[in-house]
Amino acid sequence: MAAIEKAFVKTFACETTGTGTHVLVCAKTRECAVIDSVLDYDPVTGKVSHCAEKVVQYIRQEGLRCRWVLETHAHADHLTDSVYLKRRLSELNNTTQQTPKEADPAGAAGEAGAAGAAVGQQTQTVEIAIGEHIRDVQAVFGEMFNIPAAELDAEHTAFDRLFAADEEFQVGELRLRVLHTPGHTPACVSYHCLEPSIVFCGDTIFMPDQGSARCDFPGGSSRQLFASIQRLLSLPDDTRMFVGHDYCPGGRERCFETTVALQKSQSIHVKEGTTEEEFCSFRSARDATLSAPRLLLPSIQINIRGGLFPPAEHTGTSYIKIPIQEDAVVV
Repeated sequence: MAAIEKAFVKTFACETTGTGTHVLVCAKTRECAVIDSVLDYDPVTGKVSHCAEKVVQYIRQEGLRCRWVLETHAHADHLTDSVYLKRRLSELNNTTQQTPKEADPAGAAGEAGAAGAAVGQQTQTVEIAIGEHIRDVQAVFGEMFNIPAAELDAEHTAFDRLFAADEEFQVGELRLRVLHTPGHTPACVSYHCLEPSIVFCGDTIFMPDQGSARCDFPGGSSRQLFASIQRLLSLPDDTRMFVGHDYCPGGRERCFETTVALQKSQSIHVKEGTTEEEFCSFRSARDATLSAPRLLLPSIQINIRGGLFPPAEHTGTSYIKIPIQEDAVVV
């Protein structure tokens, strides 16, 4: 990537869950953020593996320094690997002298190079962050899984920062705004890089040929989702939009990037002219046909903790709870 670019994005696909993990990079300072990581989890054996290590290696090879591990929401179809990433990237930040890989195209290596070197000499804290409405999701699922309230308070989850709606933060010299985009879940947020305009929208909207996310989880709302999507579509037409999942409809190649303009003209669920009533009617009918995600139960229990496993028992092992729901017996 040319050093004159203000920002660039690298995406890593998880083939088993169709998830996209995005790395947003400030080209000048080489600081970055990781959005929506994935922990490989086998529900049959309980084994986990860290496919997120490839993200760590990319950041190391590119001479980047991570500032944030961001979650768009508490995912129901995959486990986050935020805790592992925070540890590995903190180690990388604090033990490796990193400088920009790319030379200044003007030959003045000065400004960008000096800025990158300065970042490389600083101790850099990696923080895990999510929108503040995660508390609403924690309350619902904490009760469902009988998780003691103390295990979900601020001192016992991995979340370092809970963003308020419209709060702004920095990735290097890039300014990002937190957009509260509920509907899929009450806690969903999108991260909007203001200049250049880039938005990471999680599961609020998918690629144009795939449409939108389901709204039938606790606290979900098709009307809220429609409003959230309209907010995203009010961004400049040339805004680059990175989605959280892609399931390759029709067998096409996996893709996680589109634009606001393409969504307006081509989205099968919300293109221009689609009314709220039309969207909600379709979304409700569609959701009624969907089964629960394969990794729903383990994902939620880990993700509402910010990626931490449940406290280990006396054996030293953590356990996922599986509620038993017995069908009523008709006599």
